[in-house]
Order: sequence, then structure tokens, then C-alpha cells
Amino acid sequence: MVGGAIWILAGGSEKRVGQAQGIIKNSLVGMFLALGSYLFLWIISPNLVQFRDIILTPVKEIKMDIISSAPRNDACIWKCNEEAINRNLILLDVNRDACKKGEEKKVGDKVEVCVENQCKCILIEKYGKPMLELPPHPEEMSQE
Repeated sequence: MVGGAIWILAGGSEKRVGQAQGIIKNSLVGMFLALGSYLFLWIISPNLVQFRDIILTPVKEIKMDIISSAPRNDACIWKCNEEAINRNLILLDVNRDACKKGEEKKVGDKVEVCVENQCKCILIEKYGKPMLELPPHPEEMSQE
């Protein structure tokens, strides 16, 4: 339609008529490509060109218990994960209680280790199969 309007309003200008013809030609090529694509897909399988309603199933809410309400620090969590892997233990919890780096205390079957000031890891022995190691730390990946 735009090409036709430009052609009508060209007023005999060859440049404007040529521009209008180019627009009309390109729109016809695009229309044939679209129809050809539709036909090609329909030949492969008519199901590929049928439009159906999208049915979304709602996601069920999962209520999770919070072990510790203390604010967490990502660097602290990574250090505790590394400590758990090095000791072949499971990381049970991370908290921000005041502690001195290197401090260690055994409470029942749990081990409390201070990996950094105000970064205490609560570890427990592994039962059953060994756990998988963590993926590389984001900072390590950026250095490679």
C-alpha cells in the first residue's frame, strides 16, 4: 500500500516511481516467502501450522524452613562450602555470629568452624554417598 501511495504521489518523478516499484517488489517477495514457509511447514506436518491455546499450569508454592534468620553473606557461604569439601563434611548452616578466625568447636555430631570473623560454618559428618563438589567459584572463573 505504501509503495502504491508513493507511486500515485510521485508526480512523474522517475526516482520516486523507481522507489515505489522497489517497495512493491520487496513486499511481494516477502509475502511469497511467508506463504512459501507456511506451505513448507504444512507439507512437513499440518500440526506445525496449527495455533493452539497455551495452557500454563500454576507452580505450587513450596514452604521452606529457615534454619537461621541471621543475614547471610555470599562470600561467607562460599568459604563454608569450601571448608566442608576440604574436611569431607556436609555444610549444615552458615551464621554470622561473632567468632575469631580459626576457632573450632565440636557440639555433638556437629562441628562449628569460624572461617572468618563473623562467618561461622556448622558442619556435620557425611552419611551415605559422598556429595558432589561445588562448581568453580565465580571469581575463579573470571580469572581464567
